[in-house]
Amino acid sequence: MKCINNETTYQLTTLPGIFPVNVFIIEEANSLTLIDTGIEESAADIIHRIEQFEKKLETIIITHSHSDHIGSLAQLKNSYPDAKVMMSKKEYQMSLAPIDEQQAKYQTTGAPVLPLPVQLDQLVEDGDQIGSLTVIETPGHTPGSISLLDHRTNHLFVGDLFQTHGGHGIAGDIQPLFPLPGKSTWDFEEAINSTEKICTYQATIVATAHGEWLTVPNEELTAMIEVAQHKLAKKRKAI
Repeated sequence: MKCINNETTYQLTTLPGIFPVNVFIIEEANSLTLIDTGIEESAADIIHRIEQFEKKLETIIITHSHSDHIGSLAQLKNSYPDAKVMMSKKEYQMSLAPIDEQQAKYQTTGAPVLPLPVQLDQLVEDGDQIGSLTVIETPGHTPGSISLLDHRTNHLFVGDLFQTHGGHGIAGDIQPLFPLPGKSTWDFEEAINSTEKICTYQATIVATAHGEWLTVPNEELTAMIEVAQHKLAKKRKAI
């Protein structure tokens, strides 16, 4: 597992050259927060990294409930039973619905929102504060996807709102070299709107679950938005 660090942010990457999946340890004054849990096979490596800190894991926040974001959740909860698991209210409600009902309601071919393998401790909504992190609702990849802004560093964590591995693209803009995030997206237009929303926060780093983080975020995000809007317009004309 590859680890890179910037201030209080630690990005852990499983399978960096093949199928990169990032999770993030956020170091608080007296505790740790984990954003997403990656794939099932990454549990041991995540635990190893957590154990290098002399602080307890207090919170696990799920940006959205796809298998590469909740894969290690059961193992991590077993290792850290006092850690509180949090997810957006909308994502949780969607995860309780049968897959065919999810797809019929939203008329989507996006990947289903999966039920959590452990009990959820807290529902979160737009504007909620979790330690140093502020919850920002950023639907598109899934209906209940969230992003998280660290007010100390102005680092922003967006889950699968966009990708940088295999090409730079907003969720729904399928990148041929790494198509899964785009293909599993529920609503391309909503993802574009959410990307425009996060640009207003003027983050210094914007980190995605798949690929390297952006260090000149608004410039790079604006370019992605322009490409996505052009592709969306072409799709509409073709209908």
